[in-house]
Amino acid sequence: MEASANQPVMPNEPPAAAAYSRKNPFPGRMLVNRRLNSPDSEKNTRHFEISLAGSGITYEVGDSMAVYPTNDPLLVDEILKAIGATGEEEIAGNRGVPTTVREGLLSDYSITQPTPKFLKAIAQRASAAPLLNELLEPERKHDLATYVWGLEVIDFLLEHPSIKWTSQEFAALLPKLQPRLYSIASSLKAHPDAVHFIIDVVTYRSHGRVRKGICSSFLAERCADSPAPIYPTASKFRLPEENDAPII
Repeated sequence: MEASANQPVMPNEPPAAAAYSRKNPFPGRMLVNRRLNSPDSEKNTRHFEISLAGSGITYEVGDSMAVYPTNDPLLVDEILKAIGATGEEEIAGNRGVPTTVREGLLSDYSITQPTPKFLKAIAQRASAAPLLNELLEPERKHDLATYVWGLEVIDFLLEHPSIKWTSQEFAALLPKLQPRLYSIASSLKAHPDAVHFIIDVVTYRSHGRVRKGICSSFLAERCADSPAPIYPTASKFRLPEENDAPII
């Protein structure tokens, strides 16, 4: 609509924070990725700063920021090889839009933790998985959790190479990749165009393989040249505005 002579033309304003959500995260740019530990420390705690410039995103004390990670490309390649796929096969996708199996495994699906649905498919298709069949009984939930601790989807694929999957069959067994919520370690008053995090990067060895936390390794290793999709999540707890109001 054209502005009237008496109506000032407003400059373009950044979108409201509500515009960025789980379905539409803001593509934040990594500004700082700095390790806080000494080089000889076994821990890897890092200070991250992600740009909010132009987003209009605001947050308050106690709020969190959700980060949508992508999966490790090397792990995706290993899974594709294990299921005999090139990566270019088309799958339905879990967002209602067809995609390639490579893109789906990178961005749409959780590809590490084996779910009961996936384990049941392994047990049904593998002739050499009698123990897994037993552990999938409802009364063996605790034993199943103990058995799969430290194991990932790739371990079961490599253990049962005789199982044949189509890309669509395999993808249908995987849950959606979920965002991770992190406490905010900054104030908009001091840093109006950025959000800061202090995060322990998860890395450990189990069953002869190095395992990595999906989102912490995403921020630490894969955001230098690609955006970090983020959106704010409001805390249900707020401090009272009155300084003398009791909070206990």
